[in-house]
Amino acid sequence: MDFYIGKVKIAKANVNIVDMAHASVASLVRTIESLLTSNSPMQSLTCDHSEDFSALHEKISSLEVFLKNFEKNNISGEMTDLELQLKEVANIVEHTIQVRVTEVLEDDENQREKAQERLSDSLLLVAEDIDRIWKE
Repeated sequence: MDFYIGKVKIAKANVNIVDMAHASVASLVRTIESLLTSNSPMQSLTCDHSEDFSALHEKISSLEVFLKNFEKNNISGEMTDLELQLKEVANIVEHTIQVRVTEVLEDDENQREKAQERLSDSLLLVAEDIDRIWKE
């Protein structure tokens, strides 16, 4: 059986492709949890953003539960547009967080302050993306 993403025909390899959306969201949840963990070396660098990370963690965790239930009820085994969108957003968000947190590790104090600002801006944009997906 074949399915389509937009107008692109994709041959159905197996049901595991559906799990990719959940795996991406779960990976993002774990990344955020590792930043919030008190014994994490990154925690001290991201403490200025702990409220933002906590709010994001709550939103992503809710999406993870929703997606898990959604996938359970998806008897066709085909990846839906929603699952594809969640997978892509989760991957982009995780990458963005990793890049921004890495920037915060810079030795130069001026660069660190700019990186903290970029991290803050990125977290706001990410939260908006997640809210947009929830509305859809």
